[in-house]
Amino acid sequence: MKKYLLIFSIFAFNMLNAQTENWANFTNNDNIYGLAAAGNKLLLATEGGGVAIDQTTAVVKHYLSFNTDLPGVNLTGVSSAENGNLWFSIEDKGISKYDGTQWTSYTRTNSAIPDSNFAYVRENVNGEVWMVTSDLKNLIKFDGFNWTVYNTYSSGQPALPGVLGDFVFDSNGDVWMTPEGLGLIKFDGTTATFFLINNSQIIDNYISDIAIDENDVIWLSSYLGISKFDGQTWVNYTIYNSALPKGKIKQLEIYNDEIWSLWREDSGLESGLIKFNGTNWIEYNSTNSSLPSFLNGDLQITSNGDKWMLDGAWSDSQIIQFNDSTTIYHDISNSPLKGNYMDDIDLGGNGKLWIGDSGGDKQLLSLKDNNWEAYPQSTGIKWLNVQNDITIWLGLYGGIGSFKNGNTTIYNATNSDLPENHVSVATLDSLGNMWFSSLGWLAKYDGLIWVVYDTTNSMLPHTTVNDIAVDNSNNIWLGTEIGGLIKFDGTNWVEYTTANTGVPLEHISNLEFDHQGDLWIGTRHYGVTMFDGTNWTTYNPSNSILPTNFISSLGVDNQNNIWIGTGSGVVLLDGGNWSIMTPENSGLPHDVVYDFEFDDLGNVWMGTGGGGLAVYNPNGVNLSVYKNTLKPNDYEINVYPVPFNDKLNIDIENRLIGSSLVFYDISGRKVGTFELDKMSTQITPMLNEKGMYFYNVVNDNRIVEKGKVIRN
Repeated sequence: MKKYLLIFSIFAFNMLNAQTENWANFTNNDNIYGLAAAGNKLLLATEGGGVAIDQTTAVVKHYLSFNTDLPGVNLTGVSSAENGNLWFSIEDKGISKYDGTQWTSYTRTNSAIPDSNFAYVRENVNGEVWMVTSDLKNLIKFDGFNWTVYNTYSSGQPALPGVLGDFVFDSNGDVWMTPEGLGLIKFDGTTATFFLINNSQIIDNYISDIAIDENDVIWLSSYLGISKFDGQTWVNYTIYNSALPKGKIKQLEIYNDEIWSLWREDSGLESGLIKFNGTNWIEYNSTNSSLPSFLNGDLQITSNGDKWMLDGAWSDSQIIQFNDSTTIYHDISNSPLKGNYMDDIDLGGNGKLWIGDSGGDKQLLSLKDNNWEAYPQSTGIKWLNVQNDITIWLGLYGGIGSFKNGNTTIYNATNSDLPENHVSVATLDSLGNMWFSSLGWLAKYDGLIWVVYDTTNSMLPHTTVNDIAVDNSNNIWLGTEIGGLIKFDGTNWVEYTTANTGVPLEHISNLEFDHQGDLWIGTRHYGVTMFDGTNWTTYNPSNSILPTNFISSLGVDNQNNIWIGTGSGVVLLDGGNWSIMTPENSGLPHDVVYDFEFDDLGNVWMGTGGGGLAVYNPNGVNLSVYKNTLKPNDYEINVYPVPFNDKLNIDIENRLIGSSLVFYDISGRKVGTFELDKMSTQITPMLNEKGMYFYNVVNDNRIVEKGKVIRN
């Protein structure tokens, strides 16, 4: 199987106003939910955090839970106010404001915000924040103190439509909204005025986008063309009454006196941009410009007039920047992860972390010493287990995989003694045997011989095994769905149930032995139970700080502390002391953690249920050679222009004289080295191929800066 060595923008992982160095986070940013132009930067809301791209340097910066006060990384929207405030909406967590210096979050736990999910959030010139809930049923105003809800059911207030939409503000702060199928509404907080085809000259009741210029003129787009409304008079532009080149207009943006629109055919295979200066119409498309043919939308314009949008089908879109002649593609990733949902991670004896990436590309990832390696697999990965530093076992859809030296060997019910193709769990005993289990069976494989136990030759119940663990005596322990806890010593079977122990031993989700040999049992409905071989102790929300009875993961660190993943954060039991980490009070990127791993540097690695890969260390995250790339840049280095044609300028501070600038292509191959013997240097990289290149600035055998450039 072919191995792909990946060099990603982890080295451009510039952190903004880092709140703590106790956390790090690697995410996937492919799912983009919103774009907003903010001066010379483009802001993005993604499933893996916020992203800022500089319009000139193309430097990418990431907003995550650990370097901001965002209460999570699953961002669903972003907007920019005239005063410079940035507003982010976070899935299930409310909204956050960033004023350039300070973060302020409004959640259901720290404010009276009426909802936790929002489709649109915008701030007007009066400092009022207006938002539409994600179900499009409620319009909410926040004046800094009070939250007011407007909807179709509000008593004593003007009735709004049952389905709301996007909106803009005029210079008075009044709301102009385009509800679905109901044209245009002006709302001042007291009166709602409707503009429909039966009472105005609006072009259509179905409006795809709205914009407002500096003269308070409203511009509307639809599949019939464009409407202009100055408060008194309507002007409609269609392909029949004007030189408008295309009729199916999806989005509008205004830059100075220019009206820019994005059109797209229903097939999605044809699209383009149209510029209107009040007199002339100019079209840019894939046949007369460098634009691609499939523009997905989210048109934004930054301060230099560059147009930004998504190219390609969501959720595999790319960010492109268009300056009327050149199209630049931007890589906004901070890791090669293809998803933010991680069922399983495992740490090898050599310190290499293995990740079963459940994203769309079906890959096995490894991470060590700042190097990611990706190995494509035939299916997604449900679980993984490091047998040794050579062999990794994978839970695949349709069998199990033995990954060795870059190749995966598949075992299934056809070519082995596996009872079925679905294998739910696996573990390794101290003798090197692999143990596998699923619905009503347990199998041991020593590399040559399979031994299978099932309901016909053992006391195994016919129920799903959700986790498997091995104690210091090589006894096998099985946590089942409805069959309790089962112990197998190679000959004898012992079954522990709710009936014969008096403790809840159903719906077991996790098993973990601590360093004293005590077994910790996580359940989906009954909290955590500890079994010391004689006594059972159960912890739940009524007798501990566990926030829920749902347990998603268990881990034991090198100091024998117990880590408990719940549906509402991570609970740490340190001796007799309990503490809880949530996205609201820490750098944890997501409420749910599905696996813990602990390295020799004191780092706690967490595979989350939507926040990617998280790292925590109470003494400061120690990622060895990562440390220079996960902190804000300590050096003044400027590489420009981006993109470039033939020559690049490099400005460095005095202490970096004598450094080297090393270029790599997208595959990681070194393609050039230049000595930086003065503070300002102009070089001519012989980079024949157009596209993206990465660079390292090396000083005293240490990488002090990493970044990327684009060759035109």
